[in-house]
Amino acid sequence: MKKVILSSATMLVVLFAVSMPAWGQLSDGKTFSRTIKTGNRPGQGDWGIYIGPSVMQIIEMVDDDINWRGMPLVNVKYYATDHWETRMGLQLYNTSTNMKGRVEEVVGKIGTGTRETYVKLMPGFAYHFSPKNLLDVYMGASMPFGFNADKQVEMAGDDYKRVISRNSFLWGFEAFIGLQCFIADLPLSIGLEYGFTAFRKFGNKYRNVITENGEKQVYYTNGDGALYEKLNSSTGELGSDFRITFTYYFR
Repeated sequence: MKKVILSSATMLVVLFAVSMPAWGQLSDGKTFSRTIKTGNRPGQGDWGIYIGPSVMQIIEMVDDDINWRGMPLVNVKYYATDHWETRMGLQLYNTSTNMKGRVEEVVGKIGTGTRETYVKLMPGFAYHFSPKNLLDVYMGASMPFGFNADKQVEMAGDDYKRVISRNSFLWGFEAFIGLQCFIADLPLSIGLEYGFTAFRKFGNKYRNVITENGEKQVYYTNGDGALYEKLNSSTGELGSDFRITFTYYFR
């Protein structure tokens, strides 16, 4: 009779699979003894709510010297099949500041006010590989689009007012890859996601309206120091993002 010698790594995997309890699943699919289950795996017909703060956002959250203004990316996901997932993401922020005062030399109020609004939608899809893996590995793509609007008002008495505004539209493409593990018997997962993004921003110019002593002057700038009577401006950007993901699944 031949002896079968198992490596320590193989014995560890066997012991892990044998001792693991038979956890329930969200999906109605059949289970197999050779599958390593890691909690409630989603399947066809299941939904998920995903929150994905980026590494930079986490740094801003814990740093008291940085004004955190952005909400983490939030996704609603739906599993059309056990492998294919559709998703719709939303990211937004809105900030405003106002300062007003008076000085004896100036007739009227002086001060500044700023406001910025940013909204981005990200429809997309993802493909999940074998549900028999210890970790759920997936890859996909999305098409982000949205707008960025900001406005600044400067006042120096009743005779001077300057309004600087910008309204830009953006759209692009993102490819991403991720992995997640499921937590015990709970319909929760935690994971990592890396994405590469290319997008273009249209209307990336500032409109300046100055009203002084009843006369109005309008010109455009784009940050290069020049003043333009008319201006068409767009910018492109390439970048990558690394997120920590938290997802709750339900049916």
